[in-house]
Amino acid sequence: MLHILTTDWGVGESKAAGGQGGRTTAQTGDATWIHTHDTAMWTNASGDFVAEASAATSVGGLGKYEWSSDQMNADVQAWLDDAATNFGWILIGNENKIKTANRFDTMESSESARPTLTIEFTP
Repeated sequence: MLHILTTDWGVGESKAAGGQGGRTTAQTGDATWIHTHDTAMWTNASGDFVAEASAATSVGGLGKYEWSSDQMNADVQAWLDDAATNFGWILIGNENKIKTANRFDTMESSESARPTLTIEFTP
C-alpha cells in the first residue's frame, strides 16, 4: 500500500551487496528503520506516515506495477498547494507474514524498470 510520508527523510550512499536484499551499514544521510537521516529520528520506528493508504495494488513476482487513485490526485494537489509538506509516499507491504518482501528499482537504477511518475491533467 502507498502512504503519504509526514516527515522529511534522507537518501545516503549505502548499497547492500547482491540484489540489495542484504543488510549494510547506513551511510551519512541514509534513512533507516529508526532514523530519518543521520541522527534525526522518526517519531515511529519504520517511518512517519498517514495511516490510511492513498492507493493499493497487489504485488507478486517480477513485473510492472501501477498505483492510481483519486486520493493520489489529491495528494499531488496538496503538495502543489504546499510544497513544504511533500515528503513523498512510502510503500508498505504485508508485514505480518514472512517472505513477502519485494525489490523495486530506484531512480538511480541503470535498468529500464526504474520508477516513473506519470501525471495526467486537464487544464
